[in-house]
Amino acid sequence: MQNKYIKFKTLHNKKLILPCKLVEKLLQFRQIEELMGESGGLFLGRHLNESGNIFIDQITSPSDEDKATKTSFWRSSVHWYKAIDIWKKEKETCAYIGQWHTHPEKTPNPSCVDTNEWMKSLKQDTYHDKYLYFMIIGVDVIRVWQNDLINGFSELERL
Repeated sequence: MQNKYIKFKTLHNKKLILPCKLVEKLLQFRQIEELMGESGGLFLGRHLNESGNIFIDQITSPSDEDKATKTSFWRSSVHWYKAIDIWKKEKETCAYIGQWHTHPEKTPNPSCVDTNEWMKSLKQDTYHDKYLYFMIIGVDVIRVWQNDLINGFSELERL
């Protein structure tokens, strides 16, 4: 990757920023082989006060305790324990920003299960902002949605 970051334009004209090193790590989980199951984890990062941008610092990686098939993924509580450990280690400055998972499609689309789980996360999870971000990593394309309880789901444009 030539750039150091990939960026998405949020609905409030800020940027969701991911370092390319992190994106390369995410791409390792793409379902490029026929029998590979879905994978997923959490995004952790920082809301940058001066710019209002969101910077993703870390992800949780798939765990042996997750449940996955070719077309489904269940995230185990291990991810939340990892997130809390990171939050404590970073002196409570690294917040929960959202979730990621893979799909076996070239250009991924959220399923009804995905959007229902996203809505459940918005209602039940503890997070810093009024938005959560959800990424689906397809075989060829990465897509991101910004979600809140009032406006629902909106796909972000890659910059």
